[in-house]
Amino acid sequence: MSKQVTQLGFWSAALAALLSITFTVGAALGIVGVLRAPWDIIVGEGASLLLAPTFVVMMVCVHYLAPDQKKLWSHTGLAFALLYAALASIVYVVWLFVIEPKVLSGQPEEVAPFLFEPG
Repeated sequence: MSKQVTQLGFWSAALAALLSITFTVGAALGIVGVLRAPWDIIVGEGASLLLAPTFVVMMVCVHYLAPDQKKLWSHTGLAFALLYAALASIVYVVWLFVIEPKVLSGQPEEVAPFLFEPG
């Protein structure tokens, strides 16, 4: 089982790194205007939405591979990863499927409290 956990941990960590880079590059390209709507939002927030469960899988693998005397810390990290995944999933699903469609359809006033002004 240790080999399966190690492989799953490696690939989930690699995917988490790739998604983090995708978020950063997407946000930067959106800020400088290279990515236009809706891609400026979809790339960054989509990567973040996928990052949340990938990070949880990585933390599960860390917990399984941690020595017994450090399981308390890996379990604590896993608990925080689950909280992050739940909150991030709520935020990014609402942003991608509620807020952004309203903005693109010309109804930003309906979601005005959730919008950020550039700068």
